[in-house]
Amino acid sequence: MINNMLGSRLQEITQKGNAPFLFAQSSYGPYQGGLVWGISAFQTAAVAKTTADLQKAMIAALAENERMAKFGFTQGEIETIKKKLDAGLEKQYKEKDKTKSAVYVQQYLENFLTGASIPSAEYSYTEAKKIIKGLTAADINAVAKKLIGNTNQIIVVQAPEKDAKDLPTEAQLIAALKSAGNGVTPYVDNTVNKPLIAKLPTAGTIVNEAKNDKIGITTLTLSNGVKVVLKPTDFKNDQVIFTSFGKGGTSLASDADLISAENANIIAQSGVGDFNPTQLSKYLAGKTASAGAYVSDEYQGFSGSTSPKDLETAFQLIYAYATNPRKDAEIFNKNISDMKVITANKNSSPASVYADTVQAVLSNYNKRAMPTTMQDIDRISIDKAYAFYKDRFADASGQTFVFVGNFEVEKMKPFITTYLASLPALNRNENFIDHGVNPPKGKVSKTVNRGLEDKVSVQLYFHDDYEYNADNNTQLDALKAALEIKILERLREKESGVYSPNVGLSIQKYPSAHYYFTISFSCSKANTEKLINAALEEVNSFKLNGATEDDLKKFKSEELRQEELSLRDNGFWINYLSNRLKNGDDINQVLTDKERINGVTVATSKAAAQKYLNGNNYIRLVLAPEK
Repeated sequence: MINNMLGSRLQEITQKGNAPFLFAQSSYGPYQGGLVWGISAFQTAAVAKTTADLQKAMIAALAENERMAKFGFTQGEIETIKKKLDAGLEKQYKEKDKTKSAVYVQQYLENFLTGASIPSAEYSYTEAKKIIKGLTAADINAVAKKLIGNTNQIIVVQAPEKDAKDLPTEAQLIAALKSAGNGVTPYVDNTVNKPLIAKLPTAGTIVNEAKNDKIGITTLTLSNGVKVVLKPTDFKNDQVIFTSFGKGGTSLASDADLISAENANIIAQSGVGDFNPTQLSKYLAGKTASAGAYVSDEYQGFSGSTSPKDLETAFQLIYAYATNPRKDAEIFNKNISDMKVITANKNSSPASVYADTVQAVLSNYNKRAMPTTMQDIDRISIDKAYAFYKDRFADASGQTFVFVGNFEVEKMKPFITTYLASLPALNRNENFIDHGVNPPKGKVSKTVNRGLEDKVSVQLYFHDDYEYNADNNTQLDALKAALEIKILERLREKESGVYSPNVGLSIQKYPSAHYYFTISFSCSKANTEKLINAALEEVNSFKLNGATEDDLKKFKSEELRQEELSLRDNGFWINYLSNRLKNGDDINQVLTDKERINGVTVATSKAAAQKYLNGNNYIRLVLAPEK
């Protein structure tokens, strides 16, 4: 409870425009994450913007510890954390018959290693509820006071080597530690005692309802054009998850306003209406509902989760984020300030320089997809970001919502008509714009020489446009799985050159259908060319011979087993349904997956390798040391 409440206070400071640190955290727990068995400590971490700000950041973080020790927590904070803990216990208890095997394994392991008891779900629930109810402010604040002592104190400073000469001295750090509590005053609780929505919206109606019994979904069309896809399940007792999408996103922003539009998500993270994020968290204490808005390259929408009992709160959050976003200059400016610090320092990190190079090359240096510069950040406008956010959610007529979880369709309808069918609709019939952000055609090689460590990072891309459909995607999946087995065997086991090579596959249908195969690994500089050539030899072997029968058996077995598990998982269904709907695919596609998987053969994998790994469009990106 103390860790949570103190963490909330530090998070509240972090959101302010003049926050003295980029990040801060204080908590009591195993020392250094349990590095030393049986030793616990109260640990505070503070991340400063610059070396010059280090003392200020340290003092500000430590001052919150002293504030807690001197004045304790308010009754309001304690009631909030009690509600949160109770809600978590309720959720856990309701899911007791859906507990995964891994949870039991961890309990048995802890019992064997430390002698920890393995109480029943009923016992744990009852005892925890009793303890929480019985705890008083005096009990909690007495413990909080004991946590902050002036003995056995350790200060550890980490900073770039180039800034070592500017770091505070040992004496200055100790003085900061001793003076941090000077002049602290009691914490002021800023809870907002207002409803989330001041006045209920005028409900719309359901104008069409269609059922698909094959995969168990109901699709509702609302009077404002919004579509709602509902899939009731019994996979979890206390879970409902949802997502939505509408076409447009930042693709509709002009080049001049793109950088501001890309930061419209800060508006989504700033709370709603009169509630900043901290106040909203307090308002939602005791509820398990959460929701948020997003704006991506091609889409905008909402996502979240809730327990069945808090469904109305989740719907209210969607309505609030759509119609009453919060324009908080403090939070916005703090995010921009942090962005400047990160951007100003990134050229000192070889990995950051390499990542920027990868981003630039893969977008073929398209101006809308280049890494963000300090000049870009200077052009970010809160007014433009807020206006773009408002515009993206001014027309809900293109939104499609997907809900999956433990609910009854008929009981959902009043929430849907009240909070979704009432969303504003302009019937703009929008689509996203293809700005031609595509990788370069042909063969491209780029090497970044940064850093001194004898470590090389390699990324090899095979990519091209293709016909996006379920059959081709299955062949691509099989090719990826089989190639990964062979790359692992060759680079790690035979060549003994790398620990964890990776084969990745990324596919997209919009704005243009494209696939990317990636072979990536790290190695010593001396082994770079040898291992790249070894990887390419394995690729060529696939083009000559296809995957082996044994590797395809592994792929089929794993894929079919994973699908069997996925069909009982809410997360799978939310992704499956939303992706099929976004791409305009056959919604019943999952019913024929087994047939497609079993249809993969050595011959089809050979044909796929010749088609998709032909090397006509090949990008080689390497990060190597300077010497």
